[in-house]
Amino acid sequence: MLVKIDLEDTYEILTIIPDYPEATFNSIDADDNLVLLKILITPVNNPHLPNVYNLGFGPIGTDSDIDDKARILHKNVNTIFLIILFCERQLTR
Repeated sequence: MLVKIDLEDTYEILTIIPDYPEATFNSIDADDNLVLLKILITPVNNPHLPNVYNLGFGPIGTDSDIDDKARILHKNVNTIFLIILFCERQLTR
């Protein structure tokens, strides 16, 4: 998969919580519907893997957690990955 980075084509980040490495933003699916997505970045608890993080993202389920089984056809996957990379830089400082 080739990801094209276009800093002019982004989504607005709705929340970013540095103390609890979480962020949310609205994406647009293939049918032009808004889809609220959550990003969660947590450190891997392994002394042999310092500075390694687990990255999760996806729509928010009924329990307020990421629904990692949901399947969404996003209108612009490149923009999704750009926002995730930006949030990763903000949340892992």
